[in-house]
Amino acid sequence: MGAAAGGELPPAERLEVLDGGRPVAVEDLGELGGPLPVTIYLDQRLASPLSFHNATLQLAERAPALTRLGPVELVLGGEEVRTALPATDDPDALAQGLAWLRLRESAEDLQADLRRELLEELELLAAWEAGGPLAVPAGDAERVAAARRLEEAVLAEAREGLLFWASREAPAGPRVLILAGDGFDDAPPAFYGRLGGGSAGAPPAAAAPAPSLDELAQVLAAYGWITLPFVPTTRGDQLLAGEPDDEPQQEGADKVDVVLQDGRLVDRTRVGFDPRKVLEKVRERRLEGSRSPLVAPLEPLKRMAEATGGELLADPLAFDAALAALPRRRRLRWAHPYGPAGLRPVEVREAGAPAGPRLAARRWVAGATPEAVAAVRAGRLLEGTLDEGELPVEAAVESRPDGSARLLLRLESAAADAGPLRVTLAEAPAAGPDDAFGGGAPRVTHRLTEGGAAVRDGILELPLPAEPAGLLAVLVEELTAGRWGGAFATSLEAASLEEALEAGPGPAGAAAGGALLLPAPKAIHLLAPQQPLVMGQVTFESVISQERVARVDFLLDGEPQVVRRGPPFAAVLDLGPLPQPRRVEAVAFDATGSVLGSDYLIVNQGSGVFRVRIVQPSGETTGTEADRLVGPVDVEAEVEPRRGTSIDRVEFFWKERRVATRWARPYRQRVVIPPAEPKGFLRVVAYLEDGSSSEDVLFVNSPGSSERLQVNLIELYVVVTDRQGRPVQGLTRNRFEVLENGVAQEIATFSDAGELPLTVGLAVDSSASMFVKLPRVQTAASDFLRRLATRRDRAFVVGFGSEPRLARTTTSDLPAAIRALDALQPDGQTAIWKAIVYSLVQLQGVPGKKALIVYTDGADEDPDFSYRTCLRFARKVGVPIYVILSNNEIVRTDGRGLAVRSFISRLENLTSAVGGRVFLARVGEDLEAVYGRIEEELRSQYLLGFYSRGSGTPEWRQVAVDVKGSGLEARSIAGYFR
Repeated sequence: MGAAAGGELPPAERLEVLDGGRPVAVEDLGELGGPLPVTIYLDQRLASPLSFHNATLQLAERAPALTRLGPVELVLGGEEVRTALPATDDPDALAQGLAWLRLRESAEDLQADLRRELLEELELLAAWEAGGPLAVPAGDAERVAAARRLEEAVLAEAREGLLFWASREAPAGPRVLILAGDGFDDAPPAFYGRLGGGSAGAPPAAAAPAPSLDELAQVLAAYGWITLPFVPTTRGDQLLAGEPDDEPQQEGADKVDVVLQDGRLVDRTRVGFDPRKVLEKVRERRLEGSRSPLVAPLEPLKRMAEATGGELLADPLAFDAALAALPRRRRLRWAHPYGPAGLRPVEVREAGAPAGPRLAARRWVAGATPEAVAAVRAGRLLEGTLDEGELPVEAAVESRPDGSARLLLRLESAAADAGPLRVTLAEAPAAGPDDAFGGGAPRVTHRLTEGGAAVRDGILELPLPAEPAGLLAVLVEELTAGRWGGAFATSLEAASLEEALEAGPGPAGAAAGGALLLPAPKAIHLLAPQQPLVMGQVTFESVISQERVARVDFLLDGEPQVVRRGPPFAAVLDLGPLPQPRRVEAVAFDATGSVLGSDYLIVNQGSGVFRVRIVQPSGETTGTEADRLVGPVDVEAEVEPRRGTSIDRVEFFWKERRVATRWARPYRQRVVIPPAEPKGFLRVVAYLEDGSSSEDVLFVNSPGSSERLQVNLIELYVVVTDRQGRPVQGLTRNRFEVLENGVAQEIATFSDAGELPLTVGLAVDSSASMFVKLPRVQTAASDFLRRLATRRDRAFVVGFGSEPRLARTTTSDLPAAIRALDALQPDGQTAIWKAIVYSLVQLQGVPGKKALIVYTDGADEDPDFSYRTCLRFARKVGVPIYVILSNNEIVRTDGRGLAVRSFISRLENLTSAVGGRVFLARVGEDLEAVYGRIEEELRSQYLLGFYSRGSGTPEWRQVAVDVKGSGLEARSIAGYFR
C-alpha cells in the first residue's frame, strides 16, 4: 500500500477508512499470509485474433513470475465460460497451456466487427476512416438501431458471463484476475451518436439485461478480485520468437478485508504489426488508413481496475512492475456497523496526505450477495441453465378476479427463522420482432422481507401488481446465512384458492390458503448412478432435506428391497443381469412411521421415450366411503422426456378444468376434489419444448376405476427377400403364417410398414484402429441420414472405442445427428458388445418401427463384456440389428479365417435372432451402397400383429414367420419374452 509508486506504506494509525460514507476504526494492517492465486481470463468474443495470439505469447513469457504468486488457471470466456487449464503452480505447464490455446483456439472482436460491417453496409467506412462527418439516410435509421441493439446484447452477455463466473468462483481471500484483450466500448452512443439523429442515438428499444459495467466492477470488488486488465502489445519480433464459496470472505460477522497496493495506473500502448498469418491483412488496413471503430476501448478496463484496486497493464514494463508489486500488498481489516447489507462504497486514504494518487484498494464491499448477482442467478434459473440451489423453495402465483395476484412461497422452518430474506423475481419476456437474442431481457425485480415475522405456517405471501404474463422464476436468499434457492412458480387458476379454503380444515386465511395450494416440500432426493449401463449390484444414494427423516425404504419396481434406519441413507440393489428399465424408489418416514416424502428414478430408459404417469394417488381406491379421495389431494406425476429434450410445462386438471401449471420438477400439485361431487378423474398433461405432449388419466372415487387392462398384442416387423437378397413388396396377408412355440397364430393386424416413422440408432466404431477409415464411414452414415431428412424419422448416434458414448440423443433434428457423426474422434479399443447393448438401451420403450445399424472394422472385441449378455439383451429388446463389418482380411476369407470365424458366427447369431443382417465390406468400398441396402430393407417391412394366448408368467416364446412363394424368405425376431 502506498500513496505513490515506490512510496512507503503508511502505518495503520495513519489510515482513514470510509465504509458506506461512515468513518470506521482500522483494526489491523497485516501481511497477506499466503499465495495469491491468479486467473487469466481471455474473452474470445471481445478480442481480435491478433490480440488473442499475442496475449498467449506474452503471458507465456511471464509464466515463472505468475506462478511465483500462486497457482494460475486459464479461463476462456465465450458463449460459455470454461476452464482451459486448471490451477497449476508449474510454469512449464502454464506455458504449454498457453501454447495449446494459441494453436487450438482463437477469438473474434464481435463489437468491432459489427460496427465495421454496419459502416460497410451504409457505405460510410471511408468517411469514418477519414474522420469526416457521417450522414445516415433516413431510411437506414432503423438498421442503425437494430445494429446497436445487437451490440448491446453481445456486451451484456459478455458482462453477465464474467460476473456469474466470478461470483461462483468467489475466492476465500484476495485473488488476481488478469483480463486479456483489446478492450471494448461500453458507451455505444459515442459511436452511434455520430451516425445521425433519430433512433440512431436513442437508447435501444430492447434494454440490455443486467449487469451494467459498473455493477460488474462492483461485484468483482465485493468478491475480492484484484482486476488487472492486460492489453497485449503487437511486436513483430515477439511473434518470430517461437513457442514458448458464493459469498465474500468474512473472518467474522462484522469483519471486512481489503487489499491495498502502492503504484499508479499506466496508460501507454506500443503499436506494431504481426509478421505471421495476419501480416498481410494488417498491411492492407495500414495502407488503407484503417482505424478501429472502437472509440475508447481502454476506459471500461480502467474503471474495472480502479474499482477493484487493480491496474491497467498496457505496457510490458507496467506488467512486470505490477507482478513484482503484488506480493507487497497488505490486508486491511476493520469492524463495520452494518448488518447483512448489500454493496457499500469504501474509500481508503492516508490522513493528512496532500491530494494525489489514491491508495490502490477495492472501492466496494458487501455483507450480502449483491443484487446484480441475484439478478443473474434468477435469469439463468429462468433459462434453465442453473440448478435450484441448496435452499428448498416451492412457489405459486394465484391470480385474483381484479387482475392482481399474489406470490406464495413455501420455505423450510430454518429459512423462515433465518432473518432477512430477499426474493428476486425473473419474468420471461414476450418475444418481439426486434429482439436480437430471442425474447430479450427478463424483467427482474427484488423484494426484501424480515423473514420470520412475515412467514406464517411456513408460507410467505407477497402481493404482485398483476399476474405474470410468462414464466416466472423465483430466487429466495437468506441474507445472513448466505443460502439461496430457486423455483419456477406454479400458475394457479383463480378458482383454486376459493375451493381450497372451502374444502380444507381450519380457519380461512392467507397462510392457510397457501398451505392448501402448495404441496408438501420434498423430503428426500434420489441420486442417479453415473454408469452408462446400470445392471447387477448398484449403489443408490439419497439426499435428505428434512431432519425428521428416521427411516428410508428402497423399492425396486414397486417391491420393497432394503430398509435403512440411519444415515447414510443408501442401498445396494440387484438390478439383474440385463440393463432393462427399472423403477427405483426411496420413501422417507419419520420416527412414528408417517411418510414424509418419496423420490424415484427410471434407469436404463431409452433416449427416445416420452411419457407421463400419475404416481400419487396410487390409483388403488375402491370407491368405498372409507377410501374416498376428497378435499386437498397431493397429485404427483413422473415425466420421462426424450433424452436431450426439455420439458416445457406440466398441467394438472380436475376433470376438464385446469388447476395449475408447473414449470419444473418436482411435478407435484395439491388438487382440490370437491366433497359434494367426488367422482371424476385427475389428468396430467406434459409438454416438451417442441410442442409434443403426453398425458395420463386417473379415475377416482369410482368402483373398479383403478383396474388396468393388459393387452398382449405382439407386433412383428417382417422383411421378405428373394433369392438375390432383394426386398419384396406388395405381398398380402394370406401369404404369411405366424407361429408361436410352433403353434399357428391368427394374424390380427397387417399393414405395409414402409412409410411408418423410423427411429434408427447409428453405432459407429471410433476406436484407434479407425483412424484412416472413420472419415469414409462418417460420410456414408451422414448420407444415410440425409435420405431420411424428408420423412418423420428420428435418429441417435453412439460412438464406441473402449467405452460407448451417446454422441447425440434421439432427435428428429437429423442435421444435428450428422454433426455428431462428424465430431467422432478415434480412440481406444473396440467395445462392440457393450456398444450394442448401450445402443439398444436407447431404443427401449421407443414406440413404432426402429433399428440399430452398427459399423465396425472387427479389429478386436470386448475383453470384459459378455457376448452372451449382448445376445440375451438383444433378444429381449427385439430390435433389428444390422452390422457392417469392414475388414479386408475378413472379406478375403469370407469370414472363414481361424482368427475371425467365431467372431463372425457370433455376429450372425445375434443379427438373425432379431431379424437383421451382417454385411461384409472391403476398406474403401462403397459404403453408401451398403447403407442404401439397409435403408431399402427398412422401407420394405411389413407389420404383422397377433394376440398372445400364453400364461402370465415371464418366459421366452419362440416366433417364426413363414411366407408362401418360391425362393422367398421372411426375417423377423426369433422370439420375445412375455
